[in-house]
Amino acid sequence: VRELRNIGIQPDILLCRSRRPLTKEMRDKLSLFCDVSPEAVIEGLDTDSVYELPLIFEEQGFGGLVADRLGIDGKPDHSEWEQVVSRVRKPTHKVTVAMVGKYMALQDSYISVTEAIKHGGIANDAEVEVRRVDSEEIEKHGPEKLLEGVSGVVVPGGYGDRGVEGKIQAIRHCRENKVPFLG
Repeated sequence: VRELRNIGIQPDILLCRSRRPLTKEMRDKLSLFCDVSPEAVIEGLDTDSVYELPLIFEEQGFGGLVADRLGIDGKPDHSEWEQVVSRVRKPTHKVTVAMVGKYMALQDSYISVTEAIKHGGIANDAEVEVRRVDSEEIEKHGPEKLLEGVSGVVVPGGYGDRGVEGKIQAIRHCRENKVPFLG
């Protein structure tokens, strides 16, 4: 907040990331030193799913604070978001989707593809386990064991020749075994 004030920005609301609930004393101190009302100190506790946070913020009055600040009337309807959270917490299906690529040693590689697959699962009331399969391993050992039991296969793009034959083998395996494929 001090850094924000140094550049001329005064916050109206504080969203405080915390592992433990904020005590009344903590909220009062933050309120006093940051010049926001105690009701505008909103805690962001650890959750099982990031999708729960908007509902947790709403329980603390965050939406009303924003609406007041912006001069907006009305109460937001969170029923659709509650359904999303319900599908995340208790999906009715579980599927495994293999993602075959050549950068699998890097945990953050293909992160946008991984998240898109998981969002597709949420939309379809399914928990999606993404099995990361290195295309070079398919070149060495074949696709049969590495893709065994998957409900679908995604082959994201890549550059260069390394691992391409493994991707082709994975695609052929999908075509010949009628496994849904996206790539």
